[in-house]
Amino acid sequence: MIVETIVSSTTSVMEKIIEDGKNAVTKGKDRAQECKVVLDEIINNVDNVNRKVAEIANASKEQSQGVDEISRAMELLDQVSHQNNDVVISTEASSKELQKEADDLTLVVEKVRELVNGKRSA
Repeated sequence: MIVETIVSSTTSVMEKIIEDGKNAVTKGKDRAQECKVVLDEIINNVDNVNRKVAEIANASKEQSQGVDEISRAMELLDQVSHQNNDVVISTEASSKELQKEADDLTLVVEKVRELVNGKRSA
């Protein structure tokens, strides 16, 4: 009877240990499943962040290209402004020269008129 009691007691303890082990395994399995769900969400969020970073990098590249184009256009405008300034200076000098020639021609015409009209300078 003592052996039967020991066997019965041991069997009871073993069944309890086995049941507790099964419960622990089930809880562990449930926790692992929860972790999988959370890790899947993290991976999706990381993928989303990576896509956003790529979009930002692409937008930054496009913006940089736009700034470069504007810079080149500004340089061209500066060159054209300098060329226009040179043309204005040249035109001014030509205008002064033409005015001097017109004044000289006016004097010549006046002298010719005086000669034709009989007025002679002394």
